[in-house]
Amino acid sequence: MFGTPALAALRRRFAGARITVMTWQSSFEVLEGNPNIDRLITCTGALDAARVASKLRAEGVDVVVGLSHVGSWLSAAFPNSIKVGFNSRTLGWLYAEQVPDKRTIHAIDYCLQVVQSLGATADSRKLEFYISDRDRQATEDWASSVGLDLSGVTVAIHPGGKNFQAKRWDTPGFSAVADRLVTELDTSVVLVGGHDDVLLAREIIENARYGSRFFVAAGELSLKQTGALIERCTLFIGNDSAPQHIASAMNTPVIALFGPTDPENFGPTSSLSTVVTANLPCSPCFHWMTSPLQYLYLSSLKRLECKHECMAYITPDMVMSAVHLVIERIRRRTKSSIEPELAAIPYHGITDSSLAQY
Repeated sequence: MFGTPALAALRRRFAGARITVMTWQSSFEVLEGNPNIDRLITCTGALDAARVASKLRAEGVDVVVGLSHVGSWLSAAFPNSIKVGFNSRTLGWLYAEQVPDKRTIHAIDYCLQVVQSLGATADSRKLEFYISDRDRQATEDWASSVGLDLSGVTVAIHPGGKNFQAKRWDTPGFSAVADRLVTELDTSVVLVGGHDDVLLAREIIENARYGSRFFVAAGELSLKQTGALIERCTLFIGNDSAPQHIASAMNTPVIALFGPTDPENFGPTSSLSTVVTANLPCSPCFHWMTSPLQYLYLSSLKRLECKHECMAYITPDMVMSAVHLVIERIRRRTKSSIEPELAAIPYHGITDSSLAQY
């Protein structure tokens, strides 16, 4: 998804070109319906990606743009094409143009720097996630069937992170926050995610005092329909994962919980959003575009000395402080004219400076 502004820039630069995108099967729904893509091909693994690359090379490709680490390495399979991509420190000899490799910037900007080497400039950094009217209607129908009133103040919570469990905050923490959202702010709470998040949603309900007032969308809606639901929500609270980035694309303010990964690379981009982190000296320990072994560490393995304190030390008070901060930002931005229901939410005097104590 971080590459979607770069795709838009490529379309602006090469308006008459046919843009084909290769991606993993898991990313298909993220890119489906994107008007900047003429042909979307999904790959099931490395061998399948090599097969697809061979077929595309035979068809003829003028320019190859790597907007992922793997995709940039795969560009070597197109010897007669103009190539640009990631990791120019190692792969720069492949590239036709000078490509920056500054890894301390946001992933969106890194992708944009790649395409800028081809003269493609963006008019926006906004992530793009396209939802059909059919998906929106299906979401409305689901909400109606479970009694969720989307016209009121609704907060979406995503407790998961399928591939990197070390990025997950604990379910009791989400339960405490969800309870406080109900009691302090009188909001509706909806738990979103895929089939892998259903058990987490159940744990949150079991640990909560007011779980009977929560709605579980996890496992009930497709990714597009989940995006349509998040689009209707007042706030989104969740870990560093796909639904968080979808919320940014949908212009829904985000409370982003970060620990091992770096919000400078992957954080929400909206000015109304904020990041909650324990600010430990060892965090972040995952550094973008370095050893692939980091993925193994985040998904299953642990260093013996690491107890994942970066997520464990985040408290419900910290998250709720961020909630009140973002609500006040929304109130200032809209002056209660666009979302009048926010005027009824009590303001607890949380400010940027008071949040900094955490």
